[in-house]
Amino acid sequence: DCKNGAVVIGAEIRLTPGKQVVLAYLPCSFLGGSFPQVPGGNVSTVEFGGPSQGPGYVTLGTNSCPAGEFATGFQIHYGKDVNAMGLICAAPPPPPPATVAAAPPPAPAADVSQLSEEDQKYHKDAKRFAKLLVSEIELYNKTKVADGRKNGDLYKRLKPDIERSRLTFQKRFAKTVGKQFDYFHEEIIRTLANNDASLMGPEYPGSSA
Repeated sequence: DCKNGAVVIGAEIRLTPGKQVVLAYLPCSFLGGSFPQVPGGNVSTVEFGGPSQGPGYVTLGTNSCPAGEFATGFQIHYGKDVNAMGLICAAPPPPPPATVAAAPPPAPAADVSQLSEEDQKYHKDAKRFAKLLVSEIELYNKTKVADGRKNGDLYKRLKPDIERSRLTFQKRFAKTVGKQFDYFHEEIIRTLANNDASLMGPEYPGSSA
């Protein structure tokens, strides 16, 4: 048997003078490797009965599977005795598709229902202004946004635009709603990252609230 998870990738056969197969040597390897790469067990053998050595016995050269394939079976020709053997080769099955983790649910909306009408208006204005700023970032950086979502590094690609817009937002709302809720951050995650904060990348500083 092959060892260490290796597979059969070839075969040599030993024949009697009467063309009877008495022994098969089966070289083992890892796919993409070469015959000597399996320590302590490079060759598996199959005996077909009768003496494996004697006058006039010959060993035929290795019949190998194509690169990247391994032996899944043998073709055997026989009458009274086995007199020929070939390999049936196949490529390994493709690996299963990677499991994509579901995006986390969006953060719950801030409850401002208990605030005064004036304070509620500040929150509405802040949300509206954050949405406007982030929408402009997305509008003028469509390629960067698409690439950032694909590679999980939105902040790295959009840092100058994000920080410039964040500063604009803070100048207007830092002294009012900014101390309690970071609507700009929430809109960044919702609009740019499709509610998946991991797409911002490890450099993203997160919420300032």
